[in-house]
Amino acid sequence: MPFIDLQRLSEDLVTAAGVEGSKALYVWVAPGASSMFPDGRQDDTHLSVRGATAIARLAARALRESRLPIGRHVRGVD
Repeated sequence: MPFIDLQRLSEDLVTAAGVEGSKALYVWVAPGASSMFPDGRQDDTHLSVRGATAIARLAARALRESRLPIGRHVRGVD
């Protein structure tokens, strides 16, 4: 049975981005930069829109490359 290790794929993405670059994948907001977080926020748990999109692309690509029948239907992830 095919297995998609999204944990490993996510970890590789974050590691490749580096300490500073990976902040864009999460909710890191400078004080005054967002009305949602006027005091700023440093959150290494919740994904930003950019991070969620990147993880979704990883999952879609992995499905496309799998031998699962659904993989034939994955489009537009490049």
